[in-house]
Amino acid sequence: FNKELDRLYDAKTRRFRKSFDFFKRQGLAFFISYVIIYATTFGLFYYMLANNVVSKHAIFEMLFFLTNGAFDRVKFLERVEQWDTYINFGFAFVLNEMLEIIRFPMVMAVFLTFRGTFTRM
Repeated sequence: FNKELDRLYDAKTRRFRKSFDFFKRQGLAFFISYVIIYATTFGLFYYMLANNVVSKHAIFEMLFFLTNGAFDRVKFLERVEQWDTYINFGFAFVLNEMLEIIRFPMVMAVFLTFRGTFTRM
C-alpha cells in the first residue's frame, strides 16, 4: 500500500514538474503575446467608442438582447448619460471580454504556429 502511495505521489510530482517546465519554457512568451493582443483590442474598442465610430446605443441594444432584458432599460440609459466618459471604458471592457471566446483560440493557434520564433526553440 505504501509503495502505491509513493508511486502516486511521484506521478503527481512529475506531472507538476512537467507543467512547471512547460510554463517556464513557453509561459512568458505566451503571456506577453496574449497581453499585447488583449490590450490592443481593448484600446481599439475604446478608441472606436470615444470617437463615435461605433454607436453606444447599438452596443447597448446588443447587450440588452444578449441578456434577454435582465436589466431596466430606462435606468441604464440614465446612467449611460451620467457616466459619459467612463461608459466608453466600460463598454470597451465588456466587448473585449465577449470577444474572449474567439480571441483565445486564435492566440493559441498563432502562438503554436510561431512558437519557435517566440521562444527560440
